[in-house]
Amino acid sequence: MRQYLIILFASLLFSSCDIRSADYYFNEAFDLEDDGKYEEAIKLLDKAINKRRNFRPALINRGADKSMIGDFEGAIEDYKLILAFDPDNTMVLNNIGNNFKRIEKYQIAINYYNEALKTEGAIKSDSIRLFINYAGRWDSDADYRMKDYEIIYERGISHILNKSYSSGIEDLKFSLNKNYQVGDIQSWIGQAYLKLKDTLNAQKHLKEAVRYGLIDAKELLNKLDSKND
Repeated sequence: MRQYLIILFASLLFSSCDIRSADYYFNEAFDLEDDGKYEEAIKLLDKAINKRRNFRPALINRGADKSMIGDFEGAIEDYKLILAFDPDNTMVLNNIGNNFKRIEKYQIAINYYNEALKTEGAIKSDSIRLFINYAGRWDSDADYRMKDYEIIYERGISHILNKSYSSGIEDLKFSLNKNYQVGDIQSWIGQAYLKLKDTLNAQKHLKEAVRYGLIDAKELLNKLDSKND
């Protein structure tokens, strides 16, 4: 009987302990994300983060998954958990800006983009610095660096949505000169010029957007053309 009780206690103890690693849950969540199963992935990332509190990739992915299901405030909370121990993380600051933009808090979004641009990880467009991730290394600081024009692009859109049209145009032209998101930028600039009642520049940029297959730009251009007839 004593031996039976010891075996029973041991089996209960084993079953109550989760011996799987944080990395295991992270990898399992990654597979679910590939299949678009974001809510299920979040549950596994919860377990990964419970096992490793400052698990940057898991917090990044959980924030991204929450964004995918429309929980933008939850995503912001996850990204802020990273800032608590990694306050100059360029990608995280940019992602927080993106999520504030999604909940239409444009000025707060702009503030976070500005903070992201101040970090070392915001790589200047004319920089010749080379960052190397060595084989076998992951969750390196280099994983969270971004080109400055990527951040400036997001800030430009936020400026336009915040009705700061001239500032938005300036930002987007900077990114346009880097050949980044050309079609989208042309469309946004065209829309901004429309708001400024500069129809000539609006038409110019909307025509360029149409060349890249932007349907919304084509519809706006048709409206402009019909008004001018």
